Amino acid sequence: MDTPDPHALAFHPVPGRQRHDGWTPDRQRRFVAALALTGTVARAAQAVEMSGASAYNLRRRPQAESFAGAWHAAPLRSPRDRRRVDAARTAAKVDGCRATRETPSTFPATGSGAPPHRVGTGSAPE
Repeated sequence: MDTPDPHALAFHPVPGRQRHDGWTPDRQRRFVAALALTGTVARAAQAVEMSGASAYNLRRRPQAESFAGAWHAAPLRSPRDRRRVDAARTAAKVDGCRATRETPSTFPATGSGAPPHRVGTGSAPE
C-alpha cells in the first residue's frame, strides 16, 4: 500500500492503555494513512486489523481531538475523493453556477433553477 505524506497526516495519537492488539500510536498512524488512501473507515480499519466500530469509539475518547482532526482531513487526501472534489469544482465553474454533484442548483444570472438566456443562440427568452 502506498503511503501519503506523513507530515500532511501529523497528529497526536489518542493516549490510552497500551495493548499489543489495541489502538497503539503506530496503529493509529497506519489507520489514518490507510484512511487517506482508501477513503473508507471500514477498509482503513481492516488494513490495521481493527474494526470500524472500535475506530469510531477511539475517535470519541477524551483527548482524541488531534486524531479526529486527522481522520476528518484524511479522506480528502484519497485519490478517489480528490478526483470527486476536483470534478465538483470543475462543475461549479461551468456556466458560473454553483453545483451539487453533477446538477447545478442555482444560476447566478437568474437566481433560479433556470439557466440565463445566452446571447447569440438565435432564440430569445419568452
